[in-house]
Amino acid sequence: MKLLSVDQIKGLISTNIELQDSCALAISGGSSVRAVCRHLSHTKLDWGKVTVTTVDERCVNPCHVDSNQRQIQNILIQNNAKNCGLIPLVDWEITNYPDIAIFGMGTDGHFASLFPSMLDDNDLFDLNHEPCVIKIEETDAIKHARLTMNLSFFIKIPTLILVVSGSARKQVLDQAVTDGKYPIHKLLQNRDDLGIILQS
Repeated sequence: MKLLSVDQIKGLISTNIELQDSCALAISGGSSVRAVCRHLSHTKLDWGKVTVTTVDERCVNPCHVDSNQRQIQNILIQNNAKNCGLIPLVDWEITNYPDIAIFGMGTDGHFASLFPSMLDDNDLFDLNHEPCVIKIEETDAIKHARLTMNLSFFIKIPTLILVVSGSARKQVLDQAVTDGKYPIHKLLQNRDDLGIILQS
């Protein structure tokens, strides 16, 4: 793991644009990434060369209050970033891995829609499974059916940035380094270059 600042994300996006004339971002919903997205929206970049999708999405209308796409449109694709492109996860080309993923983590150690109750699901967590986007059905514990990138897909993304908000999530992250009951443990095991942004 390596600590990053929000300002360093600008450099990472700029580098991708310089090298390949484009940059693809995958961003989660949730409260942790809102401040990062808001900051980025005021950043001066060639946003017309940036495309965004979500790492997971609830199967709701894009205008629904619980839609991750809606959050990205309302917070990131504003101000200087208003020319940024947006492709819904359901329409994302599976063989086209985003350059950078920016995502939060719950106090149960879940990321995207990869929850502790799903750790035995090989489609979601087995690295030998084909990288893909998988539909998860609604349960008593999970509001709305969802689409999510599986762990194999995450591992293929060149730059991963986890936003950790508050002391409770920081404690979970510390425990997850060795404790396999947390989904984020699977990512920590396989990506020692994971970038971390700490927020109070």
